[in-house]
Amino acid sequence: MTKRRLASVLLAAVVVLFGVLLVVPVFSSGVGFLLYVGIFRALFPSTINWGDKDAFMKCSGAIADPRKWPNAPNYACLAMHLCANEAVLSEDQTKAPYGQIRKTPGCQDP
Repeated sequence: MTKRRLASVLLAAVVVLFGVLLVVPVFSSGVGFLLYVGIFRALFPSTINWGDKDAFMKCSGAIADPRKWPNAPNYACLAMHLCANEAVLSEDQTKAPYGQIRKTPGCQDP
């Protein structure tokens, strides 16, 4: 083995060992699990229910595809109000929920 290859293997081993020593205590305490769930939900907002506290993460997907709003008009209205009030949206995305709100029976502007 050349010196360069040996140094690379040793560096990789140190990085892996450091990663294990850092990750194991975090996951064993439950904090890691909570971080994993939070990251997973941020990456896959379809796993979030509209009634969850972080449902605002579903807003951009629902605005892009109106079929993603809840089926019942009253729940769709609540979800649209949530998006209009809490989600961080672009200017075009901000206008879209108001159009959907006006099309939903019994739903008034927030």
